[in-house]
Amino acid sequence: MKPIYLLSDSALLFQKNAAKEYYLHSIPASLDAAEPSVVYIGASNGDVPDFFEIFQAGMQNLGLKNCTHVTANFDATEQAALKAADLILLSGGDPDLGWEVMKTQGMIEIIRQKYLAETVLMGVSAGAIQLAWELGGEEGKASKPMFQFAPFLVDVHDEDQDWQRLKQTIKQSSSMKRGLGICKQSGVIYHDDQTLEMLGKPAHEFIYKNESLSESLLWEKT
Repeated sequence: MKPIYLLSDSALLFQKNAAKEYYLHSIPASLDAAEPSVVYIGASNGDVPDFFEIFQAGMQNLGLKNCTHVTANFDATEQAALKAADLILLSGGDPDLGWEVMKTQGMIEIIRQKYLAETVLMGVSAGAIQLAWELGGEEGKASKPMFQFAPFLVDVHDEDQDWQRLKQTIKQSSSMKRGLGICKQSGVIYHDDQTLEMLGKPAHEFIYKNESLSESLLWEKT
């Protein structure tokens, strides 16, 4: 399978690492097409045009110019674009709202098929949560399964609250006891060999076992 990019926010679309390379410089090399087509799904933020424009600018930094905004309307043109995409980005916003829009419009099954067909996937904020295991429910409510392409729970930019949402979700989950907290202006690449590559700040890893929660920092591939 192709790598999955999980970003806390859109900052890494524009930032460079210590080697003065864009943090996402590996994306073009992972795309097989000579002129890759890129799709942005704005379901989680209500298809705000400004956010798509930010995404377009970030893709241009990587030399990717063929970008399509797939909206909740999901007309025939947008359906064709999604089915032909080499890279699919799920936007930030409200992960539950975005999931329900994608489910209602039939996007979820197409995305599943695209992933199996070696399409590169990227999730920003809400999108990162959707590409992982579950969306945590409110206290007393069950979690909601997401795509489950990445075998762990994800929460983003919640370090100021000491990852309390993620900790609660791990404890509530009946099927997943590992979680990653991705800090602001940071990301994680989940590779096909199940290794993790940190982008920016280290990720916080949580494991819940025998009614005890452990925490560690992931700095490099692990």
